[in-house]
Amino acid sequence: MGRPGLSRHPKFISLTAAIGDRARARGSLELVWEVAYESGDAVIGGPDEIEAAAYWRGRKGVLFAAMRDAGLSTGRVGFIEPDPDKLGVWQVHDLWDHAPDYVRKRWKREQERRGKGSATEAERRAVTGQRPPDGADQPSVSSTPTPSPAPTPSPDQDQEDLLGGADLDASDPGRLLQRLWNEVMPRPPFQRWVHVTEDRKTHARARWEEQPSEGYWRGVLTRLADSPWCRGEVAGRDSKFWLADPDFLLRPATHKKAMEGKYDRRDRTPPSLPPRAATPGVRVVQADEDLYRQGNG
Repeated sequence: MGRPGLSRHPKFISLTAAIGDRARARGSLELVWEVAYESGDAVIGGPDEIEAAAYWRGRKGVLFAAMRDAGLSTGRVGFIEPDPDKLGVWQVHDLWDHAPDYVRKRWKREQERRGKGSATEAERRAVTGQRPPDGADQPSVSSTPTPSPAPTPSPDQDQEDLLGGADLDASDPGRLLQRLWNEVMPRPPFQRWVHVTEDRKTHARARWEEQPSEGYWRGVLTRLADSPWCRGEVAGRDSKFWLADPDFLLRPATHKKAMEGKYDRRDRTPPSLPPRAATPGVRVVQADEDLYRQGNG
């Protein structure tokens, strides 16, 4: 969440001027920050992922450029900056200077869970220039409890994971996409994603390899959730109504078509056709009928 003085900051004023709406500028920032807070990582993705994270519906590239160039007039870095490790990938500028305490704690837990030492983080800071949360530089090994043996999975394990208590990352795309589906897709009309079967895991892994970005998939789901066709409000070519489900999301072409606007809400009014050539006899008959009605009205 932005600080109270954000609306008066020169960078925010520049962003508002570029977008043309103060509320949209503030909301876009909050949504992008939310993705970083949830993942505990400043990296968001490419320009499309940045705009997808903000649920941007304006002209493509406008929001990305506005967030990138927000600090140019004052010689500052914008709200986003390039990831020095990956070409074409962008991250939130100075995320840890403004992140809430719960995000800092999540980041620390994630580092402990992944077993990354302080040396690895020192290398990351040297490259990116971003400081980690205060107090999280060197996780204490002695304070980390010895992990207990994993319990045998129960038949209801899928339902327990729906609560979102488990830490999820890109190593398990099936669970990650399940969580995103249950967060983004409104109920009703959509059903909750309960079971991550082996078949779904296979497809989820393949889709994640194509687009390994949480912000990208959140954008895909946002478009599907807003689609009248996917919501069962508009009949398809076979005159049948249909509702999108997780298996539809995992199809190879679904995410590509969604991001290209294939399923977007649009005006279905057919374009006006050019007038056809008039038939001579028809116009005369119509005129005679009009005169008859006027004379016998």
